[in-house]
Amino acid sequence: MYSEELTPNKNSKDSASQNLAFLQNFGMLGEWANLEVKLILRNKRTRSLLMLSAFFLFYGLIFYTNKTYTESLPGFLLFVAIFITGIFMINYGQFLFSWQSNHFDFTLTRPVSLAQVVESKYWLLCGITVICFVLSIPYVYFGWKILLTHLAAALFNIGINVFVIMNLAMWNPKKIDLTKSSMMNHQGVGAAQWIMGIPVLLSPYLFYLPFSIAGYANWGIIAVGVVGIIGLVFRTKLLSLTTKRLQERRYAIAAGFRKD
Repeated sequence: MYSEELTPNKNSKDSASQNLAFLQNFGMLGEWANLEVKLILRNKRTRSLLMLSAFFLFYGLIFYTNKTYTESLPGFLLFVAIFITGIFMINYGQFLFSWQSNHFDFTLTRPVSLAQVVESKYWLLCGITVICFVLSIPYVYFGWKILLTHLAAALFNIGINVFVIMNLAMWNPKKIDLTKSSMMNHQGVGAAQWIMGIPVLLSPYLFYLPFSIAGYANWGIIAVGVVGIIGLVFRTKLLSLTTKRLQERRYAIAAGFRKD
């Protein structure tokens, strides 16, 4: 992100607003989301992550074409669905605050609403997760159950996992050089990044397994989706708690970026 763009102005018509004009309808929140999209498209490492996420949308072809998984290991398909619909959220979200590490200090000196920053990141992650789900709809070719599993996984990702990722991303984030590719690049990787995949990919099973063990696997999938919907219903409260944590951590995060 660029320092001259870190204080969005409602009256200005910069190139970011022109690129995604529809975001102007959402006021300052839309401006922040626009800047985040611009960061992704302008920088080598974030573009690499975007392309990698698109590639992993085909991940299901490895498993959905194999009856060993679709018939003998139906529970594993939930893991695949969480991964496919949440791949960008996981890849981008694990460095959610590191992407702005070069200008984080500058951001803190501006009259910026941290609540808007957090919410814009939330809607960006949720929006692209929805896009990933829509792009995965052709997997219905392998059965309606797979599509419903993807729907439940997407709901869980935008209702629960998004907050898990946003909060873990505040755990001692490292500075990142945006000009470098993400391939074989471990810059910015800390303890949070190594463990983030565990709760994100496995937490849905807390709600799936009780039903599956009882012989009601389909109800387990429904339960995962319902938990995601509950998270969406309470998103305002969850966003507030996430913002509060960022307010508490902001100076520690900035200090960490200065050390790297």
